[in-house]
Amino acid sequence: MTDFDVDPPFDPQVIPGGKSVITRFCENPLTGRVEWLEAKVTPEFLQTGSAVSKEVEEYVFEGDTRKGDSVQMIVAQSLGGDGDATYNVFPMGRSFDRGTFQNETESMVYHFVKDSGTSALLRIKLLYKNADTVRPYKLLYVVELENGDTIENELMNV
Repeated sequence: MTDFDVDPPFDPQVIPGGKSVITRFCENPLTGRVEWLEAKVTPEFLQTGSAVSKEVEEYVFEGDTRKGDSVQMIVAQSLGGDGDATYNVFPMGRSFDRGTFQNETESMVYHFVKDSGTSALLRIKLLYKNADTVRPYKLLYVVELENGDTIENELMNV
């Protein structure tokens, strides 16, 4: 049980066939912004991802970004995250705690999955100030390791 509401805001799209580390996501049909994502990281996905493509980077910066923003992958390349998927990126503000995010959603997950040979489940919810913006102001996430350990956090994106 988690203290954070990381449930999908509406029925998620399912990525069939187990060919992606990302299993389900919610992308707003009006704005195209990602609002929720779930990934199941298993050993076969480690080191199979791709970097953010130029097309996806341009897509992110078409929205309401700020000077100094950069593109951040939600599920990291090292975990099998797809840099060509618009639902796997968001505009990251300069003061976003990238170090904590990378430690808790990438490094710890990578080493746990690699060392244990089991899996980890990531659920990430992106919160927005209003219905029109495509830049989240906060991320909530829960990482559930197969050994029962859970990491929960919320990070501001300003």
